[in-house]
Amino acid sequence: MTKPINRLTWKVIEKYGNRKYQGLLTFFVNVTTEEIFPVPVDIEHIDFICKLINFDNRNELRQNPFAAMHLVPSTIHINDDGYIDSVITGVSSLEMGAGVRHSKENIKKAHKLIHDFISNGELPIGTLKEDKPIMQYAA
Repeated sequence: MTKPINRLTWKVIEKYGNRKYQGLLTFFVNVTTEEIFPVPVDIEHIDFICKLINFDNRNELRQNPFAAMHLVPSTIHINDDGYIDSVITGVSSLEMGAGVRHSKENIKKAHKLIHDFISNGELPIGTLKEDKPIMQYAA
């Protein structure tokens, strides 16, 4: 199982980068413990969360979406020059497919925590094309 990490390094990029398309990385921020978990490339968000909270399958999560409300997704994009150019927090297949909802406060907190995580890391931040918490699936 993936362990939490405390900073964004090139090693993390090598292992978890290019999810779905070039330069994309996805993390789940546990707003209760303030831990950040990278999502492996070969697993869907919803399945990753099921493993993280020890659920057997997606149906179990769909029946109890409140069990994952403290785990907020955040996506980072790295451009071809190696700069972070996008940080989006609050939306993934977890919210769309399983009905998990997060409070606005938790989405904002997760967005701040992911920024702290980036700031403590090795990657430079470029001009951010997008930098926002998405409230579409907020409770």
